[in-house]
Amino acid sequence: MTCSISEDYARIWHYFAKKHLDLNKWNLLIIDSAGDFDERKFEGTKVIKFLNFYHGKKMDYLLRKVIKSKIVFLCDDDKYLLQDVSDHLDFFDIDRQKNVAVSFSPRTWWKFVISGREYLPMGSYALMFDREKFIEQNLHLNSPVGLKSRYKVFAAGAKQQLGYDTTDYANEQLLLAGYNIMTLPNNDYFSGFDGLSSPRILLMSRGHDYVKSALLEAGDYKEGTTSGGVMKAAYGIVKMERLYRSLFGEEPRYVSGFSEGELREVVEKNNKVAEVGKNKIQAYFEMLDKRFEHLAESLKAG
Repeated sequence: MTCSISEDYARIWHYFAKKHLDLNKWNLLIIDSAGDFDERKFEGTKVIKFLNFYHGKKMDYLLRKVIKSKIVFLCDDDKYLLQDVSDHLDFFDIDRQKNVAVSFSPRTWWKFVISGREYLPMGSYALMFDREKFIEQNLHLNSPVGLKSRYKVFAAGAKQQLGYDTTDYANEQLLLAGYNIMTLPNNDYFSGFDGLSSPRILLMSRGHDYVKSALLEAGDYKEGTTSGGVMKAAYGIVKMERLYRSLFGEEPRYVSGFSEGELREVVEKNNKVAEVGKNKIQAYFEMLDKRFEHLAESLKAG
């Protein structure tokens, strides 16, 4: 399942999910939080209109009131499946008491350190989990506000964020209780782009010129900062738009107005960002270029 505020994003996600998943094992579900999706574009998939409030809170309601499956595979709408994940369903049968989740896209800029062992946080970007166990343990994807973790250790250079993000608190509680969570930070199951939704809302509400001006004036593009997230997402949005045109032979419903060259030029013109910071964001752009090429090749391969 995915939750989306964009028919464009959901449509690409749906194409790859339908192409690669064993639909004898999975039912596809799209949560339309824009309220304007054309359901005819999602043949064979259930589409539910649902208010666009905080992601964790939304998921907690759906998991308890709407979804009945024991195992749920939750995936962001900007992550595209390139091969079937069904083999990992076996993980839940190996140890039914202790094996609770498989994360195909864990967070990597910080880790839990508990009793001397390190664990990558599972996140909610591409997460297969035992819904029934979450409910039995009274766990929520929506983390409590105002608490601080004694177990979080951030990578060098990453912005240290207070509190818990979506799934982090449940993740910590599961680890402390001795449950097993498999994290796969480097795998070939997915490609795509990260964190596109909030910057897309910013672009739609404030426009191309406002966002460009803000990025030109930003002091840095570090991991965990707003300016860094918007810059990375803007480049990902341009790539997503190109992918959409390749798949469906038409323009997306919303077009950002940016190009790859323009965003690279913004980085070069921003004199507030140190050269090392510019090199890091340009390297990120190059990584997205490679992801796009990989996705384009997968289309050619049928």
